[in-house]
Amino acid sequence: MTESLFAPIIAIFSGITLFLLSVFVIWWLFSRRANYGRGRRITMSQRDILASYNVINKDASKISEIMKAEPFDESRINEAKFLAERINENAEKMKKYVSQGIEKIGKYDVIKKYNKEFKK
Repeated sequence: MTESLFAPIIAIFSGITLFLLSVFVIWWLFSRRANYGRGRRITMSQRDILASYNVINKDASKISEIMKAEPFDESRINEAKFLAERINENAEKMKKYVSQGIEKIGKYDVIKKYNKEFKK
């Protein structure tokens, strides 16, 4: 009599346990996938920022070298103007990519959580 009473209870408990375990495994897989996506987006944004910095820094170094040269004539002034315009164009081009990447990173829940903690 008692064996027939415990059998449905054990079956229900086993079913609930298997259900909760499967929900946990599915949640873990999705969170792992989401973390991978976040890491990839952050890496891409870091790469874009570094590339834009290197391009601008290279042209700024050239302008600095032109300004240090002794025979400062009209051709050097024109070259410096050209490089300054190129810096401006490159900065505008990179602004789009960098701002889009940072905006996408800012949408992640983890980033919002950390921002709330830092504001305290």
